[in-house]
Amino acid sequence: MRLPDGYVPVALFGKDHWSTLAYMETVMVECAGFEVGFDPRMRQNRRNYRVMWEQVPHPKRVDSRSARGMVMDLKYSTKMKDGSVVQGHDDWSCVQDMANAGFLTAVVEPGKVLHLTPLGRKMSDELRAHKRAGGSFGNFNPPW
Repeated sequence: MRLPDGYVPVALFGKDHWSTLAYMETVMVECAGFEVGFDPRMRQNRRNYRVMWEQVPHPKRVDSRSARGMVMDLKYSTKMKDGSVVQGHDDWSCVQDMANAGFLTAVVEPGKVLHLTPLGRKMSDELRAHKRAGGSFGNFNPPW
């Protein structure tokens, strides 16, 4: 799948996007924001792995001391809601998609600290309610 403007529209967000949003919100609560940088819990393509490791190797994270990151295999590229795959699209690409959709307060650059916008908080609240009711990240549909 190729994206016309480089970003995935919210209507196509699938499990990978929504689970990344849930993880980011957890870190934001625990660490007063989500610092863009090397994160072993996030899938990273070669370019993002290198850039993050070189520029921000130790951002604030919940218990990140023990984890070691690695470059993802292309077969783990982001899957969309419709089942298509965007080759080379990693969790940092999902974060950029969320920033483009207006969920985050800052541009996604190494070292920047991200917070949820009111729209991002609303989406995160809806996602948590969906999960509490027994839903999964893969079958979440935004309320709008």
